[in-house]
Amino acid sequence: MAAGTLAISEDRFLLARLCLQNGDWNKAREQFRTLIAQTENRRDLEVLNRRPEYIAQYIAALLRHFQVDQDREAITEAQELIGKLKAARPDNLGVVALEARLFKAQNQTDKAVELIKTSAALPKQTNDARLALARLAEELGDLTLAEQLFRQLALRADQQNRLALAQFLSRQGRAKEALDLCEPIWKEADDPAKDKLVRVLLETLLAEKSKADATQIERVANWMQTALDRAGPQSKSSILRVGLANLRERQKQFEAAKTLYTEDIAQGGGNVISLNNLAWLMIFKDAKESGPALSLINRAVDRGGPNPELLDTRGVIYLKAGDFQHAIADLNEAAAGAPTPAKYFHLAQAYLGARNKEAATQNWNKALKSGLKEESLHPLEAGTFKEVLSALEVR
Repeated sequence: MAAGTLAISEDRFLLARLCLQNGDWNKAREQFRTLIAQTENRRDLEVLNRRPEYIAQYIAALLRHFQVDQDREAITEAQELIGKLKAARPDNLGVVALEARLFKAQNQTDKAVELIKTSAALPKQTNDARLALARLAEELGDLTLAEQLFRQLALRADQQNRLALAQFLSRQGRAKEALDLCEPIWKEADDPAKDKLVRVLLETLLAEKSKADATQIERVANWMQTALDRAGPQSKSSILRVGLANLRERQKQFEAAKTLYTEDIAQGGGNVISLNNLAWLMIFKDAKESGPALSLINRAVDRGGPNPELLDTRGVIYLKAGDFQHAIADLNEAAAGAPTPAKYFHLAQAYLGARNKEAATQNWNKALKSGLKEESLHPLEAGTFKEVLSALEVR
């Protein structure tokens, strides 16, 4: 009997989430309300265990809905449900986060801050929980409290806590401070550990908010180059080689980047990122390289599947080669799978090439609406931005 009751509850939970995904808030709300009413005062242990999750998901949905529509009823309902959730899971970190977000929505930031401080000060609180609370403080906009919590964690021996602080500083546009923290960690790390650090360093440098300047990018590039030189030409470290190639692209050292990608492909038999990025650099250097570039990107698609980023690169290769129909097909699929300003920008170019100015203008507007900026494009595309502006006669 319990299994059957749980199955019915899970079906309704799934239906509520599907309604949310489809943007039908009223139906989602109806399903959540019915679900919570049906699971109240149940004796089935499995249903009772799942009920807090149902309530938590509904509270999160109510808070998101309030952000969009400023529906005060949503806040009132969320507040009532928080009480039920706290009764079922006192001191649960997820409940603390929901209550803090509720306070924020009610413009009671001081209460949200006090809740986070109290929770972080609990003697038995784990480091993972304290890290989550630091990130919550950052999310809610109290950067002073967030930094305080991140720094308290960084005083502990755990390397991951110091890296978490570095990433926080990077998100605040303090790249040099972040790298000052990362440098001793990098120097102490063996080669496998350096591979794991590459992702953190790239995020620290290349994230839009980090504001890393040329000096900091060269600083990290030197770390990576030294590590590769020490390992020798036969180094199998694909992550390190590709990471350095990314930085060389940012530095507009495109030939150096091509060499690194080529070496990586030769060593590993076809890293998808290297295949994709080398194909991109080749087609921007010379449209006559479309044949070799297509060969590389098709190898990447064979290995990685029809990933939107790979399809975007292939679409651009077709675009540069003048094959606008194939370009439009790939770029439409790429934008549908993972819409970004750059993908819409590429679609606008492809439609311009196909002499469909209306579709080009539509995609240009989508690119602008989703945040397209000339400085956010790959350095090799900077001139193309002005060409599209001119072709569309945008004022």
